[in-house]
Amino acid sequence: MNPVDITIPHINLQNLLDTSNLSKEIVNQYLNINDPEIIDYKKNNPPAVKVIFSKLDATDPFTNTANIQKIDGELKPSYKITPVKELNLWDLETLNKVDILTCGRFEDRDFSPVVTKDPIKLDLGVSREHSIICFYNSQVFYIDYGTSIKHALSKKLHQDNNKENHSGSRNGSWFYKDFEIKNSITNECVEWRQEDTIGIGSFFYNMLIGNQDVRVFHQFSFNYEYI
Repeated sequence: MNPVDITIPHINLQNLLDTSNLSKEIVNQYLNINDPEIIDYKKNNPPAVKVIFSKLDATDPFTNTANIQKIDGELKPSYKITPVKELNLWDLETLNKVDILTCGRFEDRDFSPVVTKDPIKLDLGVSREHSIICFYNSQVFYIDYGTSIKHALSKKLHQDNNKENHSGSRNGSWFYKDFEIKNSITNECVEWRQEDTIGIGSFFYNMLIGNQDVRVFHQFSFNYEYI
């Protein structure tokens, strides 16, 4: 299944920004799929932002293992960040819409955490519906919302209170600057600053990435640039 073109009405995104307990249902009720007007607009207008999806790769492509280097008497594996997919976002403000890219283990997501060419071997640290990225009011926003789950033990609580038991995305989404963790979010919509890298999925610990000594980083990560 190929990813579909998804937008959200401009007036509704602020509702997501103001929602403290963001649920998949709140997100999905606003989504528009394959709007012909939007598809035509994108054919005739340049994009505003390029989003780059990357993963950590072992530095030895022949053995698919990490080279080991000795740093201050400690042996550390060496990795590199390899871009695996790039997709664009358009500024749709004149149409009162917001352009969206999706991430998750479902095969129709724009970005999916495939570790190998075997689609079954995914990073289970990423939810089936993990997050969406959007361009709104000349800024990029990142929405971590995960997959809603009604646990059996909380079924009665759900019925009594008439609200969703929402687990958020698996492991959340983590914000880095220069390989140092700034913060993490789960079930939130936040502004994504260009200097920040967003990590998702499994953690890697105590390694070298290029020449940088890194304490922790994620197997998959996002960056973006204005076009």
